[in-house]
Amino acid sequence: MKEQYDHITSLVKRVQGDDKNAFKEIFQLFSKALLNTAYRIVKDKDLAHDVLQESFIKAYTNIKNLKNVETFPYWIKRITINQALSYFDQFDSVEDLNGIEVSLENDADEKWYLSLPFAEIEKAILHLPQKCRVIFSLYAIEGLRHSEIAAYLNVSVSTSKSQYAYGLKLLKHELLKRKPHEI
Repeated sequence: MKEQYDHITSLVKRVQGDDKNAFKEIFQLFSKALLNTAYRIVKDKDLAHDVLQESFIKAYTNIKNLKNVETFPYWIKRITINQALSYFDQFDSVEDLNGIEVSLENDADEKWYLSLPFAEIEKAILHLPQKCRVIFSLYAIEGLRHSEIAAYLNVSVSTSKSQYAYGLKLLKHELLKRKPHEI
C-alpha cells in the first residue's frame, strides 16, 4: 500500500515536471474507478466517458497548481464528481428532491448492504431514481458527507439525508427482488 502511494506521488511530481508518460500511467491507474464514479452519477456510458475525459483534461491542465501531491487521488475524484454533477445539473433539476421525507430510525443497520457483493449493489443502485441514485452514490460509495452533497446539489442537508434514506429503502426492495434470501 505504501509503495502504491509513493508511486502515485512520484507520478504526480513527474507530471508536474511535464512528463506526459507519467500522466498516461496515472490515467491507467485511475480511469476505471473514476469511470465507474461518473457512471453511477450520470447513468449513461457515453456521458460517463465524456465526464472522464473532461476530468482528466481538467486535472492535466491544473496539476501544476496541486500543492499537496499526496492528495491527488482525492483531488481527481472530486474533479470527476464535479464534472459528473455538472452534467446532472444540465439534464435534471433537483428541486423536487424535497418531496419525500424518510427516516432511517426504523432501519437498525443502515449499512446492511456492505455485507453483499459490491457488483450486486452497483447493479441495484442503477435502478434507483436519478436523484436517489446520485445522493446514495455520493454518500455511500464516494464517501461525501451530507453537507457536501447538499452544497453540490443546492439542497438542504435534511433533503440529502432523507433522499439517502429513501434510496436505501428502494435499494433494499430492489435487492430483495433479486436475492431475497441474502438480505
